[in-house]
Order: sequence, then C-alpha cells, then structure tokens
Amino acid sequence: MFWKILLCAMAAGLLVVFFWALRGSLLLPVRLGKHTQLELRLRVTGPEPGLEESVCALVWLRENGTLRGSITIEDCGMDEETRQLARLLQKRWDCVCLGWDGEEWTNAANRPSSQAGS
Repeated sequence: MFWKILLCAMAAGLLVVFFWALRGSLLLPVRLGKHTQLELRLRVTGPEPGLEESVCALVWLRENGTLRGSITIEDCGMDEETRQLARLLQKRWDCVCLGWDGEEWTNAANRPSSQAGS
C-alpha cells in the first residue's frame, strides 16, 4: 500500500514539473508585421516598489521570444529611490530605456546629474 501511494505521489509530482516546464512554451508570441515596431511604456507617477518585478517579467517575455519590443520606463513623477532603481534596470538590460514626461532622456537636461556634463 505504501509503495502505491509513493508511486502515485511521484507521478503527480512529475506531472506538475512537466506542466510547469510547459508553462512558458504555451504563450504565443506577439506577431508583428515587418513594418511594425512594438514599444512598451511603463508610466511611473510615484513610488513604485514593484517596478523591478514588472520589468523582469517583461524582459523574460522578451528574452523567450514571446514579446519582441523595447521597454521604456517613463518618469512622470517618480521618487528618487524609484528613479535610481529605473537607472539600474536600464544598465542591466539593453532593451530597457528611460523616458521623462513622454520624452527620451537624450538631452543633457534630462540625464541624471552625474552624466549631464559628460
């Protein structure tokens, strides 16, 4: 009796692992036309403790081929801690860029003060 219960528990565990492994494969990729470009904008308006989790999930979708596009984090009033985290996320992944009130951080006025003079 013990061996039957153990065998059933192992089979159930293997099924769970199998479906867990398939979980990412079941997502269909976003199909874009050859003249279409996808850009995701995250508009952050205050303190956002879940920003890193959100960006990690989007990068995971991008890296496994489900979502092809760039990710822009727009600073629409972030606090300093969230802004610092956004800068670290931009350094970690090439597909993540920062924006400021709808504009890219391309001019010296929008760059962080440590990079403004360089």
